[in-house]
Amino acid sequence: MGLAASQARLLLLTARKSDLEYRAQMISQRKVMLAMQTEEIATTYSEALNNRKLYFTWTTEQNNGATKEELLTYSNFTAEENTYRYRLLDPETNKIACLSLDEASKYVRQADYTDADGVLDTAAYEAAIAEVQKGMIVIPALKNTDYLQQAIQSGALIIQQRSTESVPVTDENGDYVYENEKVVERAVYSWSAVALSGMEDVSSKLYSDDDAKASADYEYQSLLVQNQDKQLDVELKQVETQQKACETEIESVKKVLKANVEKSFNVFS
Repeated sequence: MGLAASQARLLLLTARKSDLEYRAQMISQRKVMLAMQTEEIATTYSEALNNRKLYFTWTTEQNNGATKEELLTYSNFTAEENTYRYRLLDPETNKIACLSLDEASKYVRQADYTDADGVLDTAAYEAAIAEVQKGMIVIPALKNTDYLQQAIQSGALIIQQRSTESVPVTDENGDYVYENEKVVERAVYSWSAVALSGMEDVSSKLYSDDDAKASADYEYQSLLVQNQDKQLDVELKQVETQQKACETEIESVKKVLKANVEKSFNVFS
């Protein structure tokens, strides 16, 4: 191999060596990314096994007054069977959060608009419902239990509890109304915010229904990452083998170049 040919070969091998070093760096970077991905998969798995959700204990007439505990949902938390003890308030608008404005009837008692003969003042009753509707905001996402629970726990929705007070009924002259020699009373409702931590019928518990799926997802994703890591190990070994071969050939070409240079300069000695 002549001097010019040896020099050209050396340049090609040097470029090849640089390319192999770059590939090795890229493979190492991909392995680092896989390690980070493995950590994320493990974190997600751990969170899924330790996630907690809100449970609601309530009494239903259909269940003969017995209590039952379920995941807290919008439907059971504001259900008629629950005698409408709770409602949700949107703190941004200061309005009652609901799925439909038709729910306004839950907060208006027909008894308050019914006379002694049992006749309902329909116009007044409907006007009261319309007034309540003005203070309501429809949030379709309330149907999503995960959204609802997160919103309650983060304070994006405020829980209000209803309290009842009995007040005497008076006639148009301001005199008490009697029945069987007793003053007739009616219930007056009021609403006030209640802290989640102070509610005996709401509790936070580990949620295990999704554990099986979380385990399956963890095993599948871990297997994918492991296979990719093994493939990268194979690629890295191949690159390292090529690097060693390239370095060996570079050393060989350098020796040839040195010999050619020495031979060429010996002509002038």
